Amino acid sequence: MEMFDSQGTPIPKGYRSDGAKRKFTLFAGLLGVAFFVLQAVIPLFLLLALARTFRGFEQGRDDWPHVWNAVFWNGALWYVQESIPRRMAPKEEATLQRLDPDGTGRPETVTSVFMEDPRLLAGSDRLWIISPEDVRYFKDGRRTSVNVGWRLGDISDPFLLNGDPAVLEERPEGVALTVFHDGKWTRGPLFKLGSGEDKSPIASRIRVIACEGQIHLFMSFGRTVHHRVGLPQEARGDSETWDPVASSGQAWSAVCLDGGPTVFVVVQDAFTDTLVAHRKGDRGWAPCGEYPLRARGGAVGVAPEGPDSRFLILTSWYPRGLTLSEVRNGVLTPKAVRFPSEGEIKFGRVVRVFMAAGACYLAAPIIFAMVLSGLMSQCRTSEYESDPLRAQLAPLWRRALAEIVDCLILGGPVLAGYLEMLWPVLHPFRNTNASAPSTGLLLILGGLGWSFGGLFLFSWLEGKWGVTPGKWAAGIQVLGTDLQPCGFLRGLVRNLLKAVDGFFNFMVGMLVTALSENWQRVGDMAARTIVVRAGSEKLTPGGAESGPPVPRPDIGAQSGGAFSGPAS
Repeated sequence: MEMFDSQGTPIPKGYRSDGAKRKFTLFAGLLGVAFFVLQAVIPLFLLLALARTFRGFEQGRDDWPHVWNAVFWNGALWYVQESIPRRMAPKEEATLQRLDPDGTGRPETVTSVFMEDPRLLAGSDRLWIISPEDVRYFKDGRRTSVNVGWRLGDISDPFLLNGDPAVLEERPEGVALTVFHDGKWTRGPLFKLGSGEDKSPIASRIRVIACEGQIHLFMSFGRTVHHRVGLPQEARGDSETWDPVASSGQAWSAVCLDGGPTVFVVVQDAFTDTLVAHRKGDRGWAPCGEYPLRARGGAVGVAPEGPDSRFLILTSWYPRGLTLSEVRNGVLTPKAVRFPSEGEIKFGRVVRVFMAAGACYLAAPIIFAMVLSGLMSQCRTSEYESDPLRAQLAPLWRRALAEIVDCLILGGPVLAGYLEMLWPVLHPFRNTNASAPSTGLLLILGGLGWSFGGLFLFSWLEGKWGVTPGKWAAGIQVLGTDLQPCGFLRGLVRNLLKAVDGFFNFMVGMLVTALSENWQRVGDMAARTIVVRAGSEKLTPGGAESGPPVPRPDIGAQSGGAFSGPAS
């Protein structure tokens, strides 16, 4: 029945007065525009801020620690760090870095190296720095250059032979053992390594160590590391004298540890890296220890720390810095961690900015719902009638609260999986034993399945009793427009159409709900449902002969707090 105010002006259905309708429509429209602009401005400012950050990043330098050639000498861990310009910076340069395994500070830049492809070698009284073009050493806090006078070919990592630095030098005609003695290189006879079928440079796939008076050669043939004792004596292939050690799909290294040669191979699965140690026993080479690494794809260096089985594992993940662990008696212990560069972009900080912007983006519709609820309580009436019943329509803020709770339940595992995978990025240096990304991926995959199944479960709950966990917590209920249970199919339709109501961060759904006659979003209109305050259903005057009451869980009538619709 049409109603009129004191001046005889018709009162629009669902509004307190004609003026209230005009006021509400105007302010709701302005709020919608402001909400839309806010959603467009936040990403724009974020992109501008990131663009400025990346402009500064492009003009800086990248620091690449050569951790695979790290050595333990004079109570500290030493490695070479190469600084490469990203764009307009000066040419690349290399520096010698010192890292105190028991300290808490950053690596110390000791001196510039000024060499191409420098390799470190720990001597008895000095730290050798060797490259094909030059030989230098660091002793008593000073770097000294040795005038060699001629350049080597491609070389292996250096090793000590009778106290002198030595390398395997690859030349077009073969490989030679070349020893540095009395300030000059001495080249031995040429010999062949391997079968000759692999044409890749030998120097990049061979490791030589002197252990207990013997020379041990390790070389990768295809994807397998092989071992032999001593150098070949003839200039011919010697593939029959090599013993297989382990698969070498990723990086590998060899060191003299606890009086014997030990090979470390990085084994990579779908999610993480594991450093596996191999030693030779009575039955040949076999794994003797596994040490999980914190992430995947990093460069790894192993440095024996003393005469026994202690050693250090130095790992570099660009651009997140270094992690350092110590293995003592087979037990892996994370130690202090450091950043390799002050000027590198901090990806953890960028991720935090994105997460903060995402939080603001998610908070915007909640604020919008609260403000709209306040306007609706002032300008609109909340009573809904369907003879012989009537009920109080649910305020928008309660519906928003219910949606948040349901989204957390349905999407919680997926969110937890993403946070699990982002944790090493957000806190890359707090816990070197952080759980593997596989846990996060499994949570995401399982969460997607749970979200899909939960959609049908929640639709059934709404169809049967009109509630979901979120609606139960918010004290609201979904019913058909006849104030009876809507059934599973109609509940499924209204939930599927959240894809439409969710446009522009649920702005469409909220505006349609606020402006529609019976506070219905698009999904409610299509499914012929409404959302009411639980326990508010009552018989209309003269409706005592109505049908059976609406079935629902015993959640009781909820009082309407702030922004609740007025009772008629």
